[in-house]
Amino acid sequence: MGQGSRCVMGLSDEKKWSDQFIPEIQSILGRYFFQVASFEEDLNRNTDLVLDLSNLNGGRIALRIRRLKFLKHGNEFTIRSAVLAGHKTELEKLLGGDGDYIFYGFGSDSGELVRWFIGDLVVFRRWYLEYMKDNGGRIPGNKRHNAEGSEFRVFAIADLPEDFIVAKDVVVAGVPPVPFAPGVGSRWKRT
Repeated sequence: MGQGSRCVMGLSDEKKWSDQFIPEIQSILGRYFFQVASFEEDLNRNTDLVLDLSNLNGGRIALRIRRLKFLKHGNEFTIRSAVLAGHKTELEKLLGGDGDYIFYGFGSDSGELVRWFIGDLVVFRRWYLEYMKDNGGRIPGNKRHNAEGSEFRVFAIADLPEDFIVAKDVVVAGVPPVPFAPGVGSRWKRT
């Protein structure tokens, strides 16, 4: 079995591990993408919750959950930028316009989601391309490799535009806090 095959198998195992967090992530996202219907909506239209699409750039959300041992890097996030298997990387897909938001967090092996944020990938793409333009084509972030041969770009959250983070559960050093409850100082205002 070649190293490329092992890399794909490793990615498959990591996806299975991170998928255990999907129900909790869906619950969190629901708090931001749904609003409570008005009394009139409830009374006249049998509606208790309304999907609020007015503040969404689109509907595709990338999920990235890192193992708890990486929480020491909680003020950064990584995006895979090269793989041995030759597949399209997360960074290539993101820069190509795929994905509207990223849910990025840290989880324990027991299935507990410990820290997370929701980032706006439209803001990230704009920042990334402007950075390259302003820095003579230099790619932002720091390059790192893992034991499986994948390459990552590491981005400090504090280096990104303030409006990249649209929601988070904890204060991240260097980034102004975003309240957990939508509509209280968050970009997703409720009317």
